[in-house]
Amino acid sequence: MIINTGGRTDTVQYYTEWLLNRFSEGYVISRNPLFPNKVTRYELTPDKVDCVVFCSKNYKPILPRLHEITDRFNTYFHYTITAYGKDIEPGVPGIEESMETLIRLSEIVGKQRIAWRYDPVLLTKEYTIKRHLETFEHMAKVLSPYLDRCIFSFVEMYKKLESNMPELIPLSEQNMDALAQGLGAIAEKYGITIQTCGTNGDFSRYHIHSSGCMTLDILENANGIIFKDLKHKGTRQGCHCIESRDIGAYDTCMNGCKYCYANKNPQKAFENYKYHDKTSPLLLGVVEAGVGLTEQLLNDIDVKSVLTKSNLPVCEYSVNPYVGCTHACKYCYASFMKRFTGHTEDWGTFLDIKHWKEIKNPGKYKGKELFIGSVTDPYNPQEETYGRTRALLEQLKGSGAKLSIATKSDLILRDLDLIKTFPDARVSWSINTLDENFREDMDNAVSIERRLAAMKAFYLAGVRTTCFISPIFPGITDIKAIIRQVRNQCNLIWLENGYRTVIMDYIRKKYPQLYPLYHEIYDFKDRSFWITLDKELKAFAAEIGLDYVTNDDSMKRDFNAPPVIVNYFYHEQIRKNNRSIELDGARKDSESHAGTAGS
Repeated sequence: MIINTGGRTDTVQYYTEWLLNRFSEGYVISRNPLFPNKVTRYELTPDKVDCVVFCSKNYKPILPRLHEITDRFNTYFHYTITAYGKDIEPGVPGIEESMETLIRLSEIVGKQRIAWRYDPVLLTKEYTIKRHLETFEHMAKVLSPYLDRCIFSFVEMYKKLESNMPELIPLSEQNMDALAQGLGAIAEKYGITIQTCGTNGDFSRYHIHSSGCMTLDILENANGIIFKDLKHKGTRQGCHCIESRDIGAYDTCMNGCKYCYANKNPQKAFENYKYHDKTSPLLLGVVEAGVGLTEQLLNDIDVKSVLTKSNLPVCEYSVNPYVGCTHACKYCYASFMKRFTGHTEDWGTFLDIKHWKEIKNPGKYKGKELFIGSVTDPYNPQEETYGRTRALLEQLKGSGAKLSIATKSDLILRDLDLIKTFPDARVSWSINTLDENFREDMDNAVSIERRLAAMKAFYLAGVRTTCFISPIFPGITDIKAIIRQVRNQCNLIWLENGYRTVIMDYIRKKYPQLYPLYHEIYDFKDRSFWITLDKELKAFAAEIGLDYVTNDDSMKRDFNAPPVIVNYFYHEQIRKNNRSIELDGARKDSESHAGTAGS
C-alpha cells in the first residue's frame, strides 16, 4: 500500500503535528470525499505501508522531526516550487526560501528521493513565457545538485478558474510547445531529468519524458528496493502512477493558491480548519457514532479471465471487472455474491479490483453478447482511479462483441467514444425514483439528475439506452413520471420487481403508512398488487403511444422509434401464478392498491 499525504491538502505545512501523531500511533482514518459517511482505517505500520509519498510547498515545519517517519518507512518527496508570487500563491514561501528548504530536505533524505514540481504552468500578463523560462533556469541552476527529477504540467482549465483567475490567459498549442521546448533545454543544460504529469501531448523531441511521476520504478530506485507484491496499473487514463491511499481532505489547504483543484475557494479551508484536532485520527472532526468504518476497503485480486460463460438469458458472457460494489444499494440483489468472496465485511463496504491477463484474441467474441456489470457496477467511484472497465473496453476494441452495460453512474461518459465503436452497444441506468432524498437513502451512487443527463448524452450519440426501473417500491416509485421523463432519451424501459425484503425496517420507520401494503406483498406473497399494476401500466402505455411487451424487441426496431416498455418480471410472475387472481377477492381490493403504485 502506498500512502499519499499530500494529494488533497498540504498536510506537511499546516497539519504537521497531526501527521506525526498518526505515524506515531500507527493508524489514520480517511473520509471518502464522495461519500462522507464512509471512512476507512489505514494501518500506518512498516508491514502494511510500502512507501509514504509526500507533496508539499513548504517542508520547513516537519524537517526537525522528519526522521520519525524516514527512519521507519520508505519515502518519496514532491516539492512544488513555481515562478509565482503572493498574488497567486499567498500562503507559500518565496522562491529563495523554498529553495533553501528543499536543499535542507535533500541533505536529510538524499537527492534520489526528491522531485521538484514546477506546476501548474499558466500564463497571465505578469507570468509570461519569458518570465517562466528565466525563473525556471534560475531555480534549475540552484537546485540541480539536490534533486532527482523535475515534473511540470500545464494548468487544467476547469470551471472554477473562470472566477478564481479571470486574469488567466488560455494556453495555445504554440504556447505549450514554446514552454516545453524552453523547459526541456534548460533541464538538459543542468542535467535534470524532466517529465510531464497529467498533460496531453508528446514533447519527447525536447527530451521530456511522459512517464508517471509516481511509478513503481521511481519509488523503487529512490529507496533501493523492489516491491515484489505491488502491481503497476496506473491511476487513470494516460497516467502510469501507482494508485495510493490519500489520508488528507479537500478544502483544507490554506495556501490559497488561485489555481488549486483541491479547494472550492480559499476561504473554505480557513473555515474548515476550526474542525481540526491534532489528536484525532481524522484530519477534520471525529468519527461519529454509527459511521461505517472499514479496516480495508480495497483489495487487488488476480483472475484467470474477466469473462465468464453465462446462463443468463440476456448474454453469453457475464463480465465484472470488480467484486463487490461501493454504491452500497440497500436493495442490491448481488449481495448474494458475498458468500463466494471470502469477505466478512458488509456488502457495499469492500471492493476487489480484478487484474487479468490481457485478452489476446478479442476476435473470438465477435457477435457474442457480453453483459458488463451483472453483479457489480463497472463504473463505481473507484473506476476513476483503477480504470479496470476502461482497460477491458480497450482490450475488446475492434472485436465485434455486442456490449450491454449496466450502471448507476455518469462516469461512463468518459468512455462514450470508445463504447460507440462497438456494434449494437446498449447502456442501462437504474432509476427507480425521481426523489433525490429517497435515492440518497437507498444508495451511494450519483444523483438521478446526473444519471438522466448521462443517458441523454449516450442516446444523442446514437448508443441504445435503457431506463431500468428496478426495484419498484410500491407507493414510492412513480413509474409513470419516470417514463414521461425518459421516453425521449431511451430505446427501452425495463420494469422489474424488488429483489430483497431487507427494506422492510426502512419502510416501517420512514413510510409507516405503507408498511401494511409491503407486509401483504412480501410477507404474504400476495401478487394482486402487481397484477393490478400490470393492467394499469398497460393502459398507460397505450394512452401515451408506447408498446407494452413481454419480451425485449427494442434491438430490432429503428433507433429513432419510440421506446418499448417491457414488464418482464411482473408478466412472468403473473403468468406462472394464476392463482393470485383468486386471492384478489380474499384480500383487499386490488384497485385500492393501484393508486399507490406510481401514478
